[in-house]
Amino acid sequence: MVINELMPQMSFVGGSTSVVSDMDRSILLAASLSVCTAALSISESKFVKQFSETNPPVFQNKSFAFSCVGRCASSSTCRATNVLFAQKKCTYYTFEDLENLSGFDDVLYRKTYPPIPECQNGGIWSDTTKTSCDCPGSFTGTYCERYWDDCSEGFRMNITEHGVYTIQPRPYETPFQVHCRMMFGGRTSVQKQLSGIDFYRTWQEYRDGFGTPGGDHWLGLEKMKAISDKTPSKLILRLTYEQSPTWRQIIYNYFNLSDELDGFTFDFIGTKVPQENNAFSEAMTDLRGARFSTKDRDNDEDPTGNCSQKHHSGWWFRNCTLCNPNGQLKPIPNTASDPDDVFCGGDTRGVKETSISIGAH
Repeated sequence: MVINELMPQMSFVGGSTSVVSDMDRSILLAASLSVCTAALSISESKFVKQFSETNPPVFQNKSFAFSCVGRCASSSTCRATNVLFAQKKCTYYTFEDLENLSGFDDVLYRKTYPPIPECQNGGIWSDTTKTSCDCPGSFTGTYCERYWDDCSEGFRMNITEHGVYTIQPRPYETPFQVHCRMMFGGRTSVQKQLSGIDFYRTWQEYRDGFGTPGGDHWLGLEKMKAISDKTPSKLILRLTYEQSPTWRQIIYNYFNLSDELDGFTFDFIGTKVPQENNAFSEAMTDLRGARFSTKDRDNDEDPTGNCSQKHHSGWWFRNCTLCNPNGQLKPIPNTASDPDDVFCGGDTRGVKETSISIGAH
C-alpha cells in the first residue's frame, strides 16, 4: 500500500497478506513528522496498489506497525522496513540492503524524496549508508549542495590550510571569495593593508568591496553584513607596528551592521583586549551606533565638515575619529595630527600593516 496524500514524505507498500482496521489521521501525521531527509533509489514492486484519501489503507495492530515505522523514520541509516504482522517481526533495511533486494513481502515503509539527491559539486558518499557526502573545496551540506557561510564553517570541518576560499552566507545571492585564516575558530578577512593601496574610495566601492582577497583589500559592507547576519560574529581589528610591542588588537563581540538605508550602522555588545599591555585606549568604543562615511557620503556627526575627506578613508566616523585603520601607511610615525595616516589611540609608532577579520562566537 502507498500513502502519499496524508504523508508526502512517507509511503507504505503492502502485499496481499496485510490485514486492515481503523487508522486515524492524527497517527499518520505524527509518524510523518518523524521522517528525516534521506535518499532512496528503488523502483516500486509490481504488486504495489495505490490508495487515495477517499480509500485509505488501514492496519490491524497499528501500535506495533507505527513503533516499527517510527524507529526507522528517526534512524540515520534505516531506509525501509518490512512489518510482518503474524510474527510481529520488524525488519530494517539500509540503502545498501535495498539495492540488493528484488522485491518485498507484506508491509514496507520507506523514505521517498523525489528527485533522488546525489553528491553534488564533486562530492563523494562518505560511507556505504549514503547518508552524507565528503565535500571538496569550500562546499558543505549533506550533499555538498552549498558553500560555507564563512571561514568558521571550514574550520569546523577540520580545514587547516590558510588561503582564499569561496563562501556564500545564506541568503546572499551570489558566492564570493575571501581569505580564510584557519586559526582561533576560523577567521574571515574583511580588510588588509600592507602594500599601501588607496583606501580613499567612494561609497559604492566600500559597499561592494575592492582589492584582492589575500592581498590588500576591503571585502565590502554588504558582504560583511551578510556574514554577521548569518553567524553570531566578532570583529577583530589588529594593527602591526614597526617597533615593539609589535601589535595591538581589539575584539568587538557580537558585531553586526544595519542595512544600507541606515548607513551600515555599527553595533556590538562589548569589547575585549587580549593583552593588557598592548591595550587600545577607548578610541574605538564610541563607534557603537556610528554610521559609515565615505568621501562622497557624509554620515558623520561633525557639523563642520566631512570626516572621511579629512582622514582620506572610509570608516565609522562619529565626530571624526581617534582611530583611522583605513588611512595611509607611511614610513614615518603616525599621529592623530596627521589625519590621513593610519593611527589609533594616540600611538605615535609607525604602523606597517592593518587587518580586520570576522570570527564566529
